Amino acid sequence: LKEIPHNTLKNTIIHCINGYKKFFDPVYKNNRYPRYKTEKSKQSFETRENRFYFEDNMLRIEGLPRGQKIYTEFHTGFKKSDNIKFTNTVISKDIFGKYWVSFNIKHYKLANDYSNVALRTKAIGIDLNVKNRIVLSTGEIFEAPDTSRLDKRIKKEQSQVSKDKERHREKVKQLRKEGRLPIYFMDDNGNNSLDLDLQVVPMSKRAQERELKLKKDIRKRTNINRTFHHTITKQIVEKYRETECIVMEDLQGRDNIECDHYIAKNTHNVAFREIRDMMEYKCERNNISFMVADKEYPSSQLCSNCGNRRKTEKNRYIDWIEA
Repeated sequence: LKEIPHNTLKNTIIHCINGYKKFFDPVYKNNRYPRYKTEKSKQSFETRENRFYFEDNMLRIEGLPRGQKIYTEFHTGFKKSDNIKFTNTVISKDIFGKYWVSFNIKHYKLANDYSNVALRTKAIGIDLNVKNRIVLSTGEIFEAPDTSRLDKRIKKEQSQVSKDKERHREKVKQLRKEGRLPIYFMDDNGNNSLDLDLQVVPMSKRAQERELKLKKDIRKRTNINRTFHHTITKQIVEKYRETECIVMEDLQGRDNIECDHYIAKNTHNVAFREIRDMMEYKCERNNISFMVADKEYPSSQLCSNCGNRRKTEKNRYIDWIEA
């Protein structure tokens, strides 16, 4: 413990005290009993702000020998002479062995002139699909990035990892049957727990490498979609900055999951809720009204001329296939 900066230990104790206070305080009714970190928890620690600074792409934190700095992969552009005050500095390690630094800084932005808000009359509607990811009421279509090759690779890796886990489970059962595992791997009720046995007996190195490769590919696909969503939502808000209102439909993943397996799988990968959240906070930044259309409104079942409603059970499937 002498090798660890004392402020790191102090912050840990402070978080523990706050967790217990909120648990016993009747104001915080939803707070659960504090849970301590385990081997599977996210590895992270806090460092003191006044000993935290950047010099171009070199980072200095508390606890390192005098004058020693850490090389960072990204060029931050911060300098020690800028006297930037960092807060909530946390260093964490992900499952791939990379270390990440997160912090808060105060940023002052000049207020934009929205004196012409009352003169805005336009409204833009946004429809979300799987293939044509974002479709505007103006006729603009933003197709989703092509990740078909990555999807095939992920599907193959998922099959391999599933077989590895099944072989590992059978191996642990056989060891338990032969009595080669200690008897103290039990749950709270005193019964033998297979889940605890699976945690104690490690998988083979090749199986661990395949599982790590699968996680990397899934993260790569997630980053591709997230970058695409950020880029397109920023373009829409900047292009239609003078728009009075942007309307987006209210989607729930549970409804799509009940429809069809193929629809449910693609809906899960697309992350419609993420697009909605991005549009919501970007519209708020630019003082644009953001509305969510009611999902029960029969927009695709009403005739544009007479207003007659034609309700069929296949409408949802037909609309999705045509999109």
